Amino acid sequence: MKKISWEIVVAGIVFIVAAAFMLNDNHDDNHPTEAYSATATTEADIVKQDQQATVIIDLQNLEELKKLESLKNLKELEKLKELEKLENLFGGETWTEVETSINEALVDVEAELAEVAKEIPEETWVDLEKTLNDALQEVQEELAEENINISLVNKSLVIKSDYKIQEGAWSNVSPGVFAYTKKFDISDLDKADLRMDFGHITVIGTDASEGSITIEASGDISSEEDIMQKLETMFDISSSSATIKVDQSKDIAHDDYNSIQLEAILTVPTNSTIITGTDGGHIRIENINGSQDIATTAGHIQLNNTSGAIVARTEGGNITGKNIKGDLQFTTDGGHINLVNVQGPLDAQSGGGNVQLRLSEFSSPVNARTSAGNVVVYVPKSIQADLEAAGSSVVLDKSFKLSGGKAAKKLIKGKLGKGGKTLDISTGQGNVHIKSNG
Repeated sequence: MKKISWEIVVAGIVFIVAAAFMLNDNHDDNHPTEAYSATATTEADIVKQDQQATVIIDLQNLEELKKLESLKNLKELEKLKELEKLENLFGGETWTEVETSINEALVDVEAELAEVAKEIPEETWVDLEKTLNDALQEVQEELAEENINISLVNKSLVIKSDYKIQEGAWSNVSPGVFAYTKKFDISDLDKADLRMDFGHITVIGTDASEGSITIEASGDISSEEDIMQKLETMFDISSSSATIKVDQSKDIAHDDYNSIQLEAILTVPTNSTIITGTDGGHIRIENINGSQDIATTAGHIQLNNTSGAIVARTEGGNITGKNIKGDLQFTTDGGHINLVNVQGPLDAQSGGGNVQLRLSEFSSPVNARTSAGNVVVYVPKSIQADLEAAGSSVVLDKSFKLSGGKAAKKLIKGKLGKGGKTLDISTGQGNVHIKSNG
């Protein structure tokens, strides 16, 4: 493999990303900066995470490093939406097959990049982190007058708005944009509870001793007094826990909130218990190693580099993630599920979307179900499992040997290897494919 000069990579990373962030921030002063994913795009990523002001770049994904140089053209990623128009050229079933093939290829690409990243020795990451921190400090000094904070958190580059405003009070940071921020000691904090009636939520785990909550509001807001009348906020922060709630004021009509956009960014210890929910927005969790209860009524859920007992529910969105380990329960009533590098007991259910799972190991029961969609599961070639898979069509790669059961077009049941934990896969209307990730 060609040797990578990390010094060259690092030298350009922070300046390019910071410049792109600033250019986007200045593009429209009336809205918070929009965040775009730089990862290999998956099915769920096609939906833009609008109105989010935090950019998180996973330095362990080499594809992200490769794409940093093109961040100046972030708007080009919006063209991925054009893929949705292809559906008009195909029948429903044909489009579903095309869509599945595209997503399978993208999953393969990301998995291959992850394997390459594993070859980078830990001592190289240590050197990279030191070099990057030095570069970040220089960039932060250059951006002293800007509302931008750049930091390195668990091998991820986090870029977010950092308003120099009075803590504990709403402030007008630009026309139509208001912010509230509060910093607090998290040395002994082990639980955080963040609930919102509407808006997007980002939770970031850190090893630092100081945490923070920042809430950004934009849209039809005339003054600090106006937003205080429209929102009811509650902050209960102690040494061991933080409870934060943002609710609609009972004195304001519900329709008045359609013109307001909210985003909350919470930074807490990596080993925290997280409870978070919103009735109208996306939720993103990064670098958290504790139990997590996540719920949104009308948004997507994204989890990266997380572990613990995780329950994630959305009524109308997709669930995506990578590097997830623990006792996992993921449910969406009408969206897709796409998970890469997953370990532990897993229950993934969709009421009307595709399900794609890539299991890095198989030592616990896995259940993957959808009422109407395709299911693709990648498992280790050496898997030992009791398999039951049902759908309109079921395909088991030839690299696997099935014994003690039966294999038909719509049902495959039996032992893989010597048998073991249960691998249960089903779709009410769609295809099932079990593939090797080796």
